[in-house]
Amino acid sequence: MTNQISVLNSQISNLTEQIANLTAANPEIRIINFSLIDGWYPVGGAECVHRFNLTVENYGQINVNGLVLKVKMFENGTDAKVWNSFNADMSPLGASETRVYSGYMTSDISVFDSNIIQTYEAVVMLNNSTLDEKPPN
Repeated sequence: MTNQISVLNSQISNLTEQIANLTAANPEIRIINFSLIDGWYPVGGAECVHRFNLTVENYGQINVNGLVLKVKMFENGTDAKVWNSFNADMSPLGASETRVYSGYMTSDISVFDSNIIQTYEAVVMLNNSTLDEKPPN
């Protein structure tokens, strides 16, 4: 009987480890809010910035470390070069945790060109894989 219990405990331990590995390989992360704040404004020379908030939720059962957040801008459908800065805690996102990241995009003065149609998209990635992407609300 003791040997059977030991075998069962070992099997349970192995199954628990397999489930944890599957969950770690497929983290449950989503963007629940992406909002642009105000508009582009110049900050000096040809440099302009646009503020945003990005809310990310870990609806899984494990902490997730190493998330990469990006906000992309497209000009007339083409990926435009913008730089992102986040004023945020980039520590692991805990299981069942929701966190708001504030930041801004930086570009040049061409963002004021009225002939350019601008669209935006927030992306959350892990290990070069896209977990979720969302346009602004």
